[in-house]
Amino acid sequence: LIANRYDSDIFANARASASAQNPNRSAAVHLLGILNLGSENYKAALANFKDAEAAGVVFKPYHAATLAAQRDYDAAEKLLPAFPHKFDANPALGTINELLRITIPLARGDWQGAEAALKRAHGIEDNNGAFSHALTEVDLSVFAPYSGDTAKRTLAALSEARQAFAPDDMVQARITGGRVLLLGYLAARAGEIAPATTAIDDVEKRMKLADSPLLSTLDAVANAQISLAKGDTAHAIALLQPLLDGSELCIVHVVLLDGYTRVGNTRQALEQAHWLAAHPGRAYAEYNL
Repeated sequence: LIANRYDSDIFANARASASAQNPNRSAAVHLLGILNLGSENYKAALANFKDAEAAGVVFKPYHAATLAAQRDYDAAEKLLPAFPHKFDANPALGTINELLRITIPLARGDWQGAEAALKRAHGIEDNNGAFSHALTEVDLSVFAPYSGDTAKRTLAALSEARQAFAPDDMVQARITGGRVLLLGYLAARAGEIAPATTAIDDVEKRMKLADSPLLSTLDAVANAQISLAKGDTAHAIALLQPLLDGSELCIVHVVLLDGYTRVGNTRQALEQAHWLAAHPGRAYAEYNL
């Protein structure tokens, strides 16, 4: 999942690990379920998750996401744990559950329900800040474009992320660098070209982005959004087209859709829209990247 790959080699490795001969196969079976979710093979994914849960896996958001991808929203919500007031265990796992609790109403078209879920989630006690960062990014990505203070809030989050950027810490570099790149993209989308460019340039200079497929993709997305903000749509498209190899993030198609729409290329814009509509499972599988 780290490279967002869903090719035959990845599946073969996952199936081998999920063999009945493996006494600790439950985690591998669960991983196979996520791969099937990301490939829109929902029947196989559900079978994997049920198998993993029968073997003791209690973490169910990807099982819920598989149901949500098929628009069985009620069944998906029933699989989520009770709403927590704080994260006692791994906050990353709790974050995935709560993001799903917010995005299911969005998938239903219930914006008020999603906003209420987001507001409620802000009340969860979060000791290390990872969850609050995720909520900020969801807010700025989904809700803030319809707010009058979008640019101000995005720049504040970008400034905070840059201060926390830790390129010399191998564990934190991917997290903190990725957050700067994502917020740089959002800043460019809000029309704040100069601060977005400065932030992205800083990450590029201080990290080897080529060592991480996901970070290099986010870097290309952020730079493409800057090009769109400058009116250079052709350059934005040229940055993203080479990424379309099956391992690209969903956001690549979002930015390409915007680019093709801006230049009036209806056929290509529809192609991107159709890809996004056909790959809800991929979007859910990318939750924890």
